Amino acid sequence: YFSSSYSPRCAALIGAANVLYFLIWLTAQFVVGGKLLTELTSVPYHLVILSMGFVTLLYLWLGGFLALLRTDALQFFI
Repeated sequence: YFSSSYSPRCAALIGAANVLYFLIWLTAQFVVGGKLLTELTSVPYHLVILSMGFVTLLYLWLGGFLALLRTDALQFFI
């Protein structure tokens, strides 16, 4: 969309800003989730972060957004 409405340079800048924003957002989620799970389970922080990363990668490998749609449909019928 941006490349058809704006110059290619502007579209690339917007894309880079979006990637940076989502990386910061994902990092914040991992940090907060890691601290919370460490406090709740007494599992070391680095193991919690590695586990969260593994689960995220496994989720993406097994279907990502398509898996999300399937679970939402299943929850709708339950």
